[in-house]
Amino acid sequence: MIRYDSAVLFTQNVEAMTRFYTETMRQKVRFDFGRCRILEYGLSIWALDENDPAMKAPGLGKGPNSRLELCFDTEDFEADAAHVMAFAPKMLHDMAEEAWGQRTIRFFDPDGNLVELGESIPCFCRRLYHEGMTPEQVARKTGVGLEQVKRYIV
Repeated sequence: MIRYDSAVLFTQNVEAMTRFYTETMRQKVRFDFGRCRILEYGLSIWALDENDPAMKAPGLGKGPNSRLELCFDTEDFEADAAHVMAFAPKMLHDMAEEAWGQRTIRFFDPDGNLVELGESIPCFCRRLYHEGMTPEQVARKTGVGLEQVKRYIV
């Protein structure tokens, strides 16, 4: 059975990237192999080494990952968004509500990778319900099934 393990961010500054993801994004290092740091929830940070076989792939190592967005979610969006913004990363946008109702912020890590912090699905379903939407309206807006919405809002 093939099982997804992690996404890897190659970097020239493992220390700065590790600090960003542990301090700003509140992730924990699961394994520290020096040049390679494996974080708890499926993200790895590797020192860029031109001798690594992975570095032979065309286009790798030529600037930020322009088609990549790392997505994190939280149950305490306002507090966690304020925490992230206090570290003053380069912001793409402040708090915005997506068409499906989720509140997000987007910003860049030290290597220029796009990072999103958003409300978890249960969190934004509950918020929309408490703002006055019926369960049916929440389901229509979010695309989350009605039975799942009902489980989230109890």
